[in-house]
Amino acid sequence: MAIVTETKFCPSCKEVRSQNLFGLNKHNKDGLASNCKLCRKTERARYYRFNSDKEKESVRTRAIANRDDEMERHRKYYIANQDRLKQKSALYRQENQDKIKVLNQNRRVKELKNGGKITVKEWRDLCRKYEDKCLCCGKNCKLEIDHIVPVSRGGRNTIDNVQPLCGTCNKHKATRTIDYRY
Repeated sequence: MAIVTETKFCPSCKEVRSQNLFGLNKHNKDGLASNCKLCRKTERARYYRFNSDKEKESVRTRAIANRDDEMERHRKYYIANQDRLKQKSALYRQENQDKIKVLNQNRRVKELKNGGKITVKEWRDLCRKYEDKCLCCGKNCKLEIDHIVPVSRGGRNTIDNVQPLCGTCNKHKATRTIDYRY
């Protein structure tokens, strides 16, 4: 068994340093790396500076090789667990309908490049403000995001351009600009 001392000599910087400044290396007798952490960091930086192209190519090659393996592993996992994953996905969609509505609207607006983004919290707060009722007919049912100035006509996807409507009223309003808030 090696004798434990409080300090160790670093051959790179030629200084005696505290043991906690050395990394671990189970192959050495004392269980610590030969060089201190600072010297190792400096050596790695110097190596990378002079071999950056070689290192980048090595990383790229490993990534490409691993990507194919990962894709195959994910495909096998999905096939083996397909029913369970579909049930889990359906349950998530059922439990997070508000979140999915908001995410779908944000994705749609991003594709149209109109700008703006609504958060789930903003949408839920807006629904609570109007007591979870449709602003057009007053029914207490599942609400949909309706843009006062429709996105298809250049309306922004912001909370001040949104009102909660039931599906029937939202479809009836279509692409007209009607503000039921007042």
